[in-house]
Amino acid sequence: MSELDERYRDLIEELEDHAIFLLDAQGRVQSWNKGAQRLLGYAREEILGHSASIFFTLEERDRGVPETELREAARTGRASDDRWQMRKGGKRIWVNGITQAVYDDAKQLIGFGKVMRDQTARKLTQDRVAAQYAVTLILADTASLQEATPRIVQVVCEKLGWQWGALWVVDHSAQVLRCVETRDCALDSPVEFERVSRTISLQRGVGLPGRVWETGEPAWIEDVTKDPNFPRAPVALRDDLHAGAAFPIRLDADVLGVIEFISRDVRAPDEELLRMMSTIGSQIGQFIQRRNAEAGLRSSEARKSGILQAALDCIISMNHEGIVVEWNAAAEQVFGYAHAEAVGKALADLIVPPPLRESHWQGLARYLETGEGPVVGKRIEITGMRADGSEFPVELAITRVELPGPPLFTAYLRDIKARLRAEAELKLAKESAEAANEAKDRFLAMLSHELRTPLTPVLAAAAELENEPALTDQSRESLLMIRRNVELEARLIDDLLDVTRIARGKVELQTSDVDLHELLGQVAQMTRGDALAKRQVLSLDLRAARHHAVGDPARLQQVFWNLIKNAIKFTGENGQVSVRSTSADDGSILIEVQDSGIGIEPDVMRNLFSAFEQGGREITRQFGGLGLGLAISKTLVDLHGGEIRASSEGPGRGATFSVRLPAAGAAGGDALQPPATAAQPRPALRVLLIEDHQDTLHAMSRLLSRLGYQVSGAVSVATALQLAGSHPFDLVISDLGLPDGSGLELMRSLRERYGLRGIALTGFGMDDDIRSSIDAGFVEHLTKPVNFQRLQEVLHRLGES
Repeated sequence: MSELDERYRDLIEELEDHAIFLLDAQGRVQSWNKGAQRLLGYAREEILGHSASIFFTLEERDRGVPETELREAARTGRASDDRWQMRKGGKRIWVNGITQAVYDDAKQLIGFGKVMRDQTARKLTQDRVAAQYAVTLILADTASLQEATPRIVQVVCEKLGWQWGALWVVDHSAQVLRCVETRDCALDSPVEFERVSRTISLQRGVGLPGRVWETGEPAWIEDVTKDPNFPRAPVALRDDLHAGAAFPIRLDADVLGVIEFISRDVRAPDEELLRMMSTIGSQIGQFIQRRNAEAGLRSSEARKSGILQAALDCIISMNHEGIVVEWNAAAEQVFGYAHAEAVGKALADLIVPPPLRESHWQGLARYLETGEGPVVGKRIEITGMRADGSEFPVELAITRVELPGPPLFTAYLRDIKARLRAEAELKLAKESAEAANEAKDRFLAMLSHELRTPLTPVLAAAAELENEPALTDQSRESLLMIRRNVELEARLIDDLLDVTRIARGKVELQTSDVDLHELLGQVAQMTRGDALAKRQVLSLDLRAARHHAVGDPARLQQVFWNLIKNAIKFTGENGQVSVRSTSADDGSILIEVQDSGIGIEPDVMRNLFSAFEQGGREITRQFGGLGLGLAISKTLVDLHGGEIRASSEGPGRGATFSVRLPAAGAAGGDALQPPATAAQPRPALRVLLIEDHQDTLHAMSRLLSRLGYQVSGAVSVATALQLAGSHPFDLVISDLGLPDGSGLELMRSLRERYGLRGIALTGFGMDDDIRSSIDAGFVEHLTKPVNFQRLQEVLHRLGES
């Protein structure tokens, strides 16, 4: 060998930019330069004598590509290629190579010369650009993610050399990832790995897809078979799968899914490739956002079209020139123009009556000039015109549609002829109802007066007879029965009036400091006769430390009278009724009325405090009554800021009614005061009694006389004025409804002329009646039949003052 040949050989062996080596005829390596060692990673002593097929990928070896390349070079003298080759350690590189046949002097093939140059960077850049471009085309060409994903996985596998790919989707309800799509780009499919992938579910942070889901960032595993956080590692090992990469599909901050790729060879992490994958993930997210927006727009347009056509109101759109651009089905029906007839025509010519058209055009021109108009943004009532020229009232609202360019207006119109007619009818019905209510109130007031008036002489006569010393026990019991039933009748009348007040919201409270213990003692005294008649034990156990409340004493007395009367009524002979008071922890007063009576059915309990409810027809037939007392009591307790409840262990086991009222400050002390007794009137107190009902006049006169009063009676306004002018009186007791005038006007005259004070004693007991009597000058308003203890207390107070 010449010195030049040696220098040439040395030059080739030292060359590092190109891998240059020789193969024998069977493809075994015979020489190895520094460039080959740098490019393919093998030292000379490691590779000499080994087949060059080791540099080919497994897939190409399986296809016999190394042998095909040598045969081509032997046949033609040369073979060139651009392909992936394998470095020592399993890393893939893209090389541009030439295989040249080498012959001896006899032209016999003795081997091959191989020259390779590393083109990996260029190849990767080309493939990544091609892959990203292909993904862009796919996303532009498909309508849904379900259609685009398989193609994206396929193209990435093909362009970037992955053997298997999959789409994992987040199942938000179960909070796991599920594999919904796979693509196999290898000749021998990883069958078991694909089956396991489709059946397994991955939680956040688990496996390669789970890691990407958790972080929201792409990830790379050099060899999944050696990764401790890869549940499919054993299956990947059996199917000869190694490197893995995955990237998220994101919509803003939300990860919707993960695309995963697996390779048969071990691959070191490629940050540039990961960035490209992240870009693809962002593209897919933008695609989803765009498709969602398009779907939303289509849905919105569909809804808009549906609303326009289904709307009961006329919806008409007009451009800045006053031309109709939209005309819905309701407009067709109301105005009589078909859609095709209306669109493109001037709105004013279609639906605006001729006298109003000039105003319409002026208003439109002013809005276009100033941005302000008389009807835009307002709801008004005007006159519209149909195709046949008939006019009718419409309600109109016009809004400007906020779009670029000249203004567009949408008008909402409604035929209000039926509504105006209904409003007129409703107004008339309301006036009629109000008149009927007033008539009913007048009727109830008159009915109350007429029902109460006959009861007064009966009660007065019974009270007078009770004082007869010679009265037998049987007669006294009969009088007690008369008084009890008259009081019951009066209470029923009061209940009916109270229900009317409650329904109209006209219950008013006259509040003051109330000693509840004193009040309960009075009510117990009033009802004790009823309990004795049934040989019942009525007991009071009043232990509340604070027992004053701010309330209406008359109304609170009504509540407890109802509860105790009911307890006596629904308890048989020899039964027990107990009234207890205690101080609650929250500072309120708890009063319980407990009986040993018939008890309450569970089904009845729900409606116990409703009007006209008594627990069924059998209860009503057996015990009578209207079923109003508890309903009235509940309303009154509510008005006092309290609470009333009922409890029972069932039929035959009695019942307990509990009233809780806010306690007041115990000014003046909380000691239980005994019920006040009526003091004797001042001797010779002169009373002018005015009553047109003769029986009431006579009975009241006798009773008042027996009590020590000097009584003069009058049956009319004229007689009363005559008596007052000729005799001195200390006070007046007068009915309000008199045959020749009003007791109210009479009281005003007597007060102005003679300075007299008066007590109204009447059957009119509505709130308006009470206010009117106080305004006229009466100092008290008592309703018939009068409670004589109450009357004596009032007479005594007036006599002392």
